[in-house]
Formats: sequence, structure tokens, C-alpha cells
Amino acid sequence: MRKWDAGAGINKRTLSVEELEKVPKIMEIFKQSEDNEWRFGNTPDFSNSLEKKFDWALVDFQFNVEKGVIVKGQCFSDCLFPAFIDEINRILGEGNIPYSVNGIIQLG
Repeated sequence: MRKWDAGAGINKRTLSVEELEKVPKIMEIFKQSEDNEWRFGNTPDFSNSLEKKFDWALVDFQFNVEKGVIVKGQCFSDCLFPAFIDEINRILGEGNIPYSVNGIIQLG
């Protein structure tokens, strides 16, 4: 019996930006996908969980994202400073946080 090769019959070639620029429709799609509003504003709603172990505690962030915006979130931790976690939960509870690097930085 012959094993199936997932790559058999596939021609693969990486195009340079210069080559892409010669095909207007591809460049239109490329430019559109670079826009954060398009990438995050047109995504399906989803939930996410991020867990990080620090020297001082284990921190678990759980949040719901709709149209690129964190609409609800909660932080769980074994941190010995509950006021810190309470403040994070207060901010996450307000929602309306852009799901992007800049949005997360704004939390700080």
C-alpha cells in the first residue's frame, strides 16, 4: 500500500513584493489585510485564554472578543496581592478594549 504524500503534486513558489505589485488584485487584498480595522474588525466572535507563570504568581486571562474588541474578560491568579488582580478585573469588566497590541498596552 502506498503512503499518501500531502505535498505530492503541489507547486510552491514564494512571490516577492515586486512580483505581487504586478498583480493589482493581489495587492488590493494584501493592502486590505494589512489594515488592523479589517483584520480585527471583521473577525468572527471568539473566546481566548492566556496563561503566564511569573515568579510572583500564575496569571490566567480569559476574555471574549467581538469584532476585534474585548467585550468581557476576567483574570484568575494565585497572586498574594488580590487588589492587583481586582484592578485587572475591573478594567477587563469595562470591556471595549481593542484586541491588538496597542489595546493591551492601554491596559497598563
